[in-house]
Amino acid sequence: MLDSLFAWLDLLPREKMAFAFGGCTPIEVSWIRSLSVREPHLEELLTECDTVLAEETGWSLKGRLAAFPQDAVVTRASLLFPLQVSLQIALFRLLRHYGFDAGNVIGLSIGEVAAAYAAGALDLREALQVAVLTGRLLEPDAEGCRMAFLWLSAPECAQAIAPFGDRISIGCLLAPELTVVSGERSAVAALLRDLSNAGYKTQPVPLPWGFHSCLLREGCATFEAAMAPIPRRDTQRRLFSTCRGDWMEAGFDATHWSQLAMSPSQLMPGVQRMQQDGVRLFLEVGRAGTMQSLISRIGGRAVALPNALAAAREAAGRPEPRGAACPVLPRAGQRTPTP
Repeated sequence: MLDSLFAWLDLLPREKMAFAFGGCTPIEVSWIRSLSVREPHLEELLTECDTVLAEETGWSLKGRLAAFPQDAVVTRASLLFPLQVSLQIALFRLLRHYGFDAGNVIGLSIGEVAAAYAAGALDLREALQVAVLTGRLLEPDAEGCRMAFLWLSAPECAQAIAPFGDRISIGCLLAPELTVVSGERSAVAALLRDLSNAGYKTQPVPLPWGFHSCLLREGCATFEAAMAPIPRRDTQRRLFSTCRGDWMEAGFDATHWSQLAMSPSQLMPGVQRMQQDGVRLFLEVGRAGTMQSLISRIGGRAVALPNALAAAREAAGRPEPRGAACPVLPRAGQRTPTP
């Protein structure tokens, strides 16, 4: 696996690679703690995020996590969103620390916030502001919604949810035969019963809220107003927006982030478009294996986060990273970062 990864990295220029940021999933406290032990530099990067969060919110993310038992799982949106974005930004910077680079980025759902940071469209404080405001302002409406995986194509899914009107909508286009729906809690439960009785495979998303639904419209108005002061910047890496379904060069305004909450996340069309435009390898940034698995289902080639970190440590000949947090990347084909 590591030799194969090196072969791809040696052959591909950064313009042919992309960082891929996953969407929200429950995050185990034990996973964060064990990863921080294996990657001490990650702990430093998370502390930097935590300092900014404390200035913005008055509470410490690391302090809250420290109070959880080892087997705790974070699912509440107001905590999960800033945790997810902080982790993804820290992991992105850790990969950069190890010498990985890519000229393109894509983010699934809330992963688009960290992708915007990686692209230069948001700075660290702005990205964390988006995460905090998304969780805090949209959580009340989102808690009345639920999401579910349907092993159906998007057209089949649209047909299945049609009787429910705007109570259920398509939330994410993940793969040719895998779609997420989002909507009113009771309506989603009824849909799953109907499909299960008809022999279709379904699975509730294990989160106590729903996203990517027009039912969040009321909260989004308040959210958009709160986001208005964040400036719009040009991107430094090419960013494919799964919210807009296209490449973005001019950055994002407040309307974009409210649309992210209500619109479907178009991962499958995004990966397919990026491949058509020359991207050949995706580097996962986030929970191990999530984006790697989805991109593989779409027909793309992706490297899971643990494999990338293991390859980097082996190439560097040391178990832990060292040096600058985000060094200037070496030329294409050079495996290790500048000390």
